[in-house]
This record gives sequence, C-alpha cells and structure tokens, in this order.
Amino acid sequence: MAALQSMVQVFLSYAHADTERLDAFLTRLDPVRRSQDFQIWDDRALRAGELWDQAIQKAVRDSDIFLCLVTSHFLASRYIRDSELPAILKAQQSRRALVIPIILETCYWDDVFAERQCVPLTRRGQLRPIVNWRPRNDGYHAASVQIARSITDYLDREPPPTAAPGPSLIATPEGFEIADDAPSPAERRDPTQQALLERLKARLDRFAGPLAQRCGNSHRTLCDEFAIYQSFAAAPIDALNIGALVDAGTALSSLVKRLTPPLPAGVMSEALEPDILAELETILTAHARLIMGFAEGRDLVQRVAVFAAQIDKPAERAAETRNILAPMRETKGLLAPQAKTLVASLEGSIAVASQQGLEALATGIQTGGRFLGDIARVIARVCNSAAGPLTVVTIGSAMAGNPSLTAYHAALTFLTHSAQPILAFAASQDEFRRLLQWTMEEIGKRRRPVFATEGSVSAAQGDAAEQEPPPDFDMDEVKRMILRGEAPPERWVPWITRLYMSLETELRDLAPVANLQNLQTLFCSGTQITDLQPLGNLQSLQTLGCYHTQITDLQPLENLQSLQILVCSGTQISDLRPLEHLQNLRTLDCSGTQISDLQPLEKLWNLGTLFCSGTQITDLRPLEHLQNLQTLDCSYTQISDLQPLGNLQNLRTLGCSGTQITDLQPLQKLQNLQTLDCSRTQVTDLQPLEKLRNLQTLTCYGTQINDLQPLRNLQSLQTLDCSGTQISDLQPLEKLQSLQTLDCSHTQLRDLQPVTNVRDLESFDCSFTQISDLRPVASLQSLQNLMCSRTRVSDLDPLANLQSLKSLNCSATRVRDLNALKNLQSLRSLRCTRTQVSDLKPVGSLQSLQSLKCSYTQVSDLRPIADLRHIRDLDCSYTQISNLQPIAALTSLRTLAVANCNLTALPSEFPASLKELVLLDSVWPRGRSLPDVPYRIDFDGTVHDPDGKASDVFNFWSRQARNRKA
Repeated sequence: MAALQSMVQVFLSYAHADTERLDAFLTRLDPVRRSQDFQIWDDRALRAGELWDQAIQKAVRDSDIFLCLVTSHFLASRYIRDSELPAILKAQQSRRALVIPIILETCYWDDVFAERQCVPLTRRGQLRPIVNWRPRNDGYHAASVQIARSITDYLDREPPPTAAPGPSLIATPEGFEIADDAPSPAERRDPTQQALLERLKARLDRFAGPLAQRCGNSHRTLCDEFAIYQSFAAAPIDALNIGALVDAGTALSSLVKRLTPPLPAGVMSEALEPDILAELETILTAHARLIMGFAEGRDLVQRVAVFAAQIDKPAERAAETRNILAPMRETKGLLAPQAKTLVASLEGSIAVASQQGLEALATGIQTGGRFLGDIARVIARVCNSAAGPLTVVTIGSAMAGNPSLTAYHAALTFLTHSAQPILAFAASQDEFRRLLQWTMEEIGKRRRPVFATEGSVSAAQGDAAEQEPPPDFDMDEVKRMILRGEAPPERWVPWITRLYMSLETELRDLAPVANLQNLQTLFCSGTQITDLQPLGNLQSLQTLGCYHTQITDLQPLENLQSLQILVCSGTQISDLRPLEHLQNLRTLDCSGTQISDLQPLEKLWNLGTLFCSGTQITDLRPLEHLQNLQTLDCSYTQISDLQPLGNLQNLRTLGCSGTQITDLQPLQKLQNLQTLDCSRTQVTDLQPLEKLRNLQTLTCYGTQINDLQPLRNLQSLQTLDCSGTQISDLQPLEKLQSLQTLDCSHTQLRDLQPVTNVRDLESFDCSFTQISDLRPVASLQSLQNLMCSRTRVSDLDPLANLQSLKSLNCSATRVRDLNALKNLQSLRSLRCTRTQVSDLKPVGSLQSLQSLKCSYTQVSDLRPIADLRHIRDLDCSYTQISNLQPIAALTSLRTLAVANCNLTALPSEFPASLKELVLLDSVWPRGRSLPDVPYRIDFDGTVHDPDGKASDVFNFWSRQARNRKA
C-alpha cells in the first residue's frame, strides 16, 4: 500500500433515516478500516453547538474518499441532493477524489450514479443491492472487500526509476558543452519522465493538505519550502525549470534531513513524525528519479561530486561543522545551488577580502543557506538593509541575535575561510563553470547580491537581449504590482518573460499583464481569475497554466499562434474549438473539465501530450491521425473503444482506467508503448500485450483478468499492479528480472514460489491473499517494503536476512513471534496487530524503528523496547500491558496508545516529547493524576483535542470514543 495511508479521510454520506443500516455497515467495514488504517467521518462526529453545514463542507474538502449509502431516503434527502452530493461530485471532478456508491436497496440510484462503479458486485460483476443478498451479511462482506480494494488502488505508488539516455558533453575549442539542449526535447517527451512528473504532482497535491494541517504550526518553514517546491513541480514537463526544481528539491531535502532524528546540534525544532517523514522521503525519492532522468540532472550530480571532493580537505574543520555541512557534500547533488553561485558567478579567483568577494560569499551563503533553514532569510535581510559596507562581521552579528542559529555559525566560519580555495578551484575548471553558467547572476555587475526568485528572468527578448535591465527592476515587485491590479512600468516590460503567479489567491484579474508583449510563460493556477481576455494579444506566449481556476472560455486564446503548452484542467471550460488553429500546440491538459468533444484537435499535428481524463468525451476518433501523440490519458471518461489508437506508433503512455473498454486488441502493434493503465475497466485478457517488449509499467487492478501468461516475455516490465483481479498464479513472472514493484493483493494467490528469482523486487504487496509461506521471499535482498496482512502466514523466518527491509505489515496473520526480525537494522515501521505475538524482545535491537503497532496481541511487557530512542509512535492497545515505566526512556515518543489496558505502574515522568496519549477504557492507578499532554483521550472517553490537529492514530481512537458516547 502507498505510504501515509493513515492520512486518508473517508467521508460517509447517508440519510438519517438509515442510521440503523449505517451501524450495520460500519460493523462490517470495521476490520477493513483497521487494516487499512483510514479514518471515517460522518455527521455524528459533530459537536454540540457546532455549525453543522460549515463542518460538513469542511469535511468534504478534507476528504479524499467518499462512501455514499444509497437508499430511497438518501435520494430523497434535500440536503444531500442540493448541498452534500454536489460538493462530493465536484471533489471527484476537480481533484479526482474517489466516490463509491454502496447500493443498500433497490432504488433509482442510476439517476445519480449511472456513470460510477457501484458496489456490491457479484462474482460475475453484476450489481446487486445488499438487501437482495442471501444471506444479507454476504452483501455487506462483498461491499467491504470491494471498498477496501478500491481504497488501496486509489493510493498510487511511485514508478521505478528509468535512466533516460539523454545528451552528453562534447569537446569544443572553448571547453565542454552539452551536445543537445538541456534537457533535450526528446527527454521532455519521454513518457517515463512524463509519468514520473505526473505521479509526483499527484502525490504533492494529496500530501499538501495533511502536511499543512499537522505541521503548519510546528514546522512553518517546512510547509513554506514544500509549497515552493510544489509550485515549481506544477509546471508541465515541457515548461519544467529543471534548475529551479533542483534548487527547491535540495532545499526541501536538507530541511527534511535536519528534522530527521537524531537532530543535529543547534536545531531547536521538533523532529518529524515517522509517517510525515516517510511520505516526504517518498516524494524526495520521486524527485531524485525525475531529475536523474534528465542528462542535465545527471551531469550536475557528477560534477558536484567532483567539486565537493576537491574542497573537502581542510583538516582544521571542526566535527560539528562537518555534520552540519554533510548534506551539501553528498553525491546526490545537494551542494549544487551553493556551488553554482560561488563558481559560475565569477570570471576568476577573487580575494575574499575584496568587496566583490564578500558579495559573492554572502550570495553563496544565502543560496546555500536554504539547506540550513532560517539563515537564508537572515542573510537576505542583512544584505538588503546594511547601510555600510557588506562584511562577514555584519552577517555574523545579525545571526548571533537568534539563539536557534548557533549551529550556523560553524557553517558561516567554514564558508568564510574556505572561500579562497573554492573560488580558485572554480577558476581552474572551465568545464564545470561553463556547465553551470546558465543559472548564475554576474555579481561583478552589481553592488549588492541579487537573490533569485521564482520569476527571475534569464534573458530579455529582442533589442533588450544585449542590455542590462533598469537598476530598479525587481521581479518580486512586478508580482506585487499585478496582485494590486497595477501594470508594471513600461521600462520593465522587455524583461518580463516569465510570470509564476500560481496559488496567489489574491489574483482575480489578469488585466495588468495585457501589455507584456515579451511574456512567454504564465502560470496563474489556483487563483481567483475568471477571464483570459487580457491575454488575447500576447503573441509571444508559449506556455499557459490556468488550471484550477474559474475560467469558462478559451476564446481569448484563439489567435495565440506561439502557444505550445496549455494546462486548463479543473476549470469550467466546455469547448475546445478556440484551439483548432493553434498548430504549434504540443501539450494540452483539459482533464476534469466539461469537455465532451475532441473534434477541434483532429488537425493539431504537433500535439504530443493530451490529458483529458475526467471529462465527458466518448470518442477517440479525432485523434486517429495524430502521429506525434506520445502521451494520452483518457481515464474516467465514457470511451469504450481504443481502435482509433491502433496506428499511433509513437504512443508511449496510455491511461484508460475507469472507462468502458473491454478489449486491448487495438494496442497490439504499439511497439513503443511503455506505460499502460487499464485499471477498473472490463478488460479480461492481456494477450494483446504479449509482444510489447518496451512495456515498463502495467496497471490492471480491478479488472477481470485471470491469467498473466501474456507477460512472461516482457523483460522491460518494472512495475505491475494486478491487485483485485482473478489471478491465482505468478508463474509467468518468474523470469522478469527487471520487475521492482509488484502488487497482487486481493487476488486468489496461494504460492509465492515464482518470485524467488525476481531479485530486484523492492516493493511487494501480497495482502488479502491465500498465501501461507514466505520462504520464496528469502532471496529478495533488494526488498524494502513487504505487505502480507490478512494472509495465512505464520512464520517470518524467511525474512531474517532481508537487510534492506524498511517496512513490514503482517497484521491479521497467524504470526506468533518476531524473532526473525531481530537483525533487520533498516526496519523503520512494523505492524503486527491482531496476531499471536506476545514478546517484543526481538524488536528491542531495531534502533531504526520509528513506528510500532502491536495492538490486539498478547504483548504484556514493554521493557524490551526501552532502548529504542527513535521510536515515535507506539500503539499497544488491547494488550496485556500493565507497566508503562519502560517508556520513560523513549525520548522521541510522541504518540502512545494504551486503550483497554489494565495499567498498574506508571513512569515517574512521561517523556517530555509525548504529545498524544490514548487511555480509552484503560484502568488508571489511583492517586496518579493524568499527564498534561496537548492531546489526550481519558479512560472514560473524554477527548482533549484543543485544535483538531492531532495525528491519525489519535483521531482514530477519538472517533471510537465519540461514537461510543453517541
């Protein structure tokens, strides 16, 4: 399952007249909810005096998944019909939320849900209302299993990395240059890179809300860096600024490392919770895969490693300084932004004592300071406000006023004393300087350091190309003026070529940009704009991102012949005819709109990428002659026939999930196809794919397939998701040496023997199957994530030597002991709930463990885990635990759940790090007061939740307490 599933909120919509049926349904769904670790919200969670309509609408906004208990009462409810259901369907359309109608009784459900897959389905795939099942419990069971499968499928997972060939360096009389554009058009068209970017965007969008909710107060800087990174990643791949994305990614990476336990000296912030940390690491891994798919990214990593090795020699450097700067010296390219400024800003070696050298140093510290947190803002403030000469002393004295910046003094000292060798090395490395030069500002031409912003200009057009911008030109001020409704000064106009106004919620009108004739790129997504009319004369505009706005009409764009990229997803547009003559259009994203006809696109011969998922289209025939089309996503539309795609030989990525298709035969000759998602369709046979030797990713979950034999020779296959299908045999996969991710959960699988030789497998989900033996997994030395919950597994011994294993979920199995795990030092997360485990001694040696869930087991003693200093989440509810004294040593513990435990001994003091405590139904020793923690559930069910920002473990138990009281 995907990381951070516990963050998913499921909204349950029902009619109050069906409360008794709701309780029956929740009882059957409870095992699924516990195993999947999601939380369910319904209006019974409302508190006395709370504004119920506002609370319900907020819950809709905060939810990812919606369950609708459909009855005649549900359909007759005025509030559901006029308010709740439209909000739910809008969530599905605008942000692809998952909506699952559960048909409880025979009613006119198809008036509302005819276009959506309802449950429960019989084995033959026919919908049968729950009241018509005999016995009725089978209907509830089928619905809960199908819901669990849909929720699991909804959470996407990262594809494996693919090394794109990319351009290389060639020798020239002046030095070395890249042999092609960086990144080259071929790289930007690479469907694997496109798929990586789209999945990264989806993960960022899904995680932004939970991150802001849980870290908005405690880690404000992290949320800011995340928002900056998300804004850069929001661009289509054709307009992706690789350098900016690298800078933002490395800034986020360094901050995450600073907040990963154990914290380095001088960092006063709290460490991140394991689930937050795990999701951020997943995002950063996806970022690294994307960047490494570009030759530009790979070259930067290689040269930065060489550069770091050259400067990492001063013997006098203090140990704490090395620790602070370690992320900047790693081979992952984290030194790149600082190296760029210090190296390519200068034409030669400059003495550190000179004013120009000090400016270079200060700018370098400011740029690299993003890796060190608040120092960036301190440096910027000092450099912009210093009345006298800029010196290292002024910078250092300003930093000294903030006690949380103690650790940064060592970094500043190192940079000061090492500036000379850094600059000398740069002066002697023409290849390195030339390679990075495009990102640099020439500091020698300015009296003050120039701080890069999202909208910084790389070059002006026309006659201005050989000139300097006006001395007062300020891109940040340009943005502020536009937000105020003011047009930028005419003398600035030639240098305004790119505008990034996304997420600026104050932006309501584009009139201030109407005269920016050199504007090439404009992003105004997530704003309040409703009209594109001011863009009608911007003949230089090449890229426009206006997604998730209120625009309804593309007519103002009809004459913009330079337009190459248009992203208008999640808007109110319904007609593509204004685009029919834009022959240079290469990328169009109109997903989640009211579009019903692709006919206007039939002669756009240069169109290479089209996203039209979640629209009303029914026919792909307008695309049948677009030979340059490489990426197409028509998921969750009404199409039923792929025949028009049969001759598109350049097609590499196809998404057709959630459609009416039944046959993949038209794809059998598409030899360049690399990624295919046909999940949640009526496909029954994979035979047409058997000769697609370049296929790398196949997602076919929730289909009717029962045989993987057609895949047996697909040696390029790296990711396969066949969960929720009828397969029972993995034998066809036994020779697929490239396979890295495999999900076969919720199938009829009984034997894992065929995976024995799939040695590169990193993630394997075989939960909710009939397997009982893990011995075939013993040879998978690359395995990092294993999910085998709800199986017949009883023995974990085959896992004893899997040193790469980071996450294990063996909940609801027959496992009795954890001895096999005692040497798995990489293990971070362990879930063994609802097993026969009674002894935690084997876990006591796992120093990397951060999360342990052993509720509903026979565990009675916590002493074995008393030395796990990094453990942050511990749930041992419904166990035999009576003595909590061992937790006193768990100095990182944040969440402790001991519901329904007979507690007789407590620590003299609970860990200072403890923020959440669950005591529901527990017996508390007499005479001991309850600990003063921010979030607490007392043994009588009283919930103390001051701001509603508790973790999901806490929210799960608080819901149990409130439901019980209700």
